[in-house]
Amino acid sequence: MKEHDVDVGLRILLVEDHPEVATAQAMLLRALGYDVQVAADGPAAVDMARSLLPDVAIVDIGLPGFDGYQVARSLRADPATSSIRLIALTAYGSPEDRQRAMRSGFELHLVKPASIDQLRLALATA
Repeated sequence: MKEHDVDVGLRILLVEDHPEVATAQAMLLRALGYDVQVAADGPAAVDMARSLLPDVAIVDIGLPGFDGYQVARSLRADPATSSIRLIALTAYGSPEDRQRAMRSGFELHLVKPASIDQLRLALATA
């Protein structure tokens, strides 16, 4: 697969609590050819991941209910969801934030706003 090829069958769970941001990100991802479902908080994200079994979850860190770190730990602890590729997409961009994301189970840490090319590259490796 080339760097910018789209796997049209890729199922994405987008976890974002700001409605405007979630709508814009979901529209962008759908325009790129992905199947996208949206969750607005930590508990809903875990429930949706368990029922939908997406290929990738793009997760904000600052979420209501519980944060993105807890979402990642919960998904990694469940055999049914442990293989979902987890990408943090967050405003938390310090080296400590990146390390904490990786320790929680994320494979990739992107800082908002991520470019279209960053998202494509992250999803091309899913």
